[in-house]
Amino acid sequence: MHELGIAEGILAVVAGIAGDRPVSRVVVRIGEEQRVVADSLAFGFELLADGTTCAGAALQCVPVRGDTILVDEVEIAGEPPTVIRRPRAEVVEPPHEHPDEPDSGAAEAPIRPVTQRGGS
Repeated sequence: MHELGIAEGILAVVAGIAGDRPVSRVVVRIGEEQRVVADSLAFGFELLADGTTCAGAALQCVPVRGDTILVDEVEIAGEPPTVIRRPRAEVVEPPHEHPDEPDSGAAEAPIRPVTQRGGS
């Protein structure tokens, strides 16, 4: 499960950006060639973030072409929250609720796992 190693790298970058401020959301752009399972990455991030300023932070994965892994946004908790965005990064809407549809909102972008055929 290479997702745990990727989650560790993401956490290190986010912790460096946030310092001692609590993080509420992280947006990561991940290339399809990384063959990342988004749920596994989120689980690894949650596991590693426990006890840090990133504990409880939502991890949003945005799939892109290639083999890139970029931390695009780090949202620092507060009223209002502070969003630190990578230069030239596209804005990613945070998950939110609509008044007419209480259980809806922006969902994490899925990263499709690639299945291997043949061989080991």
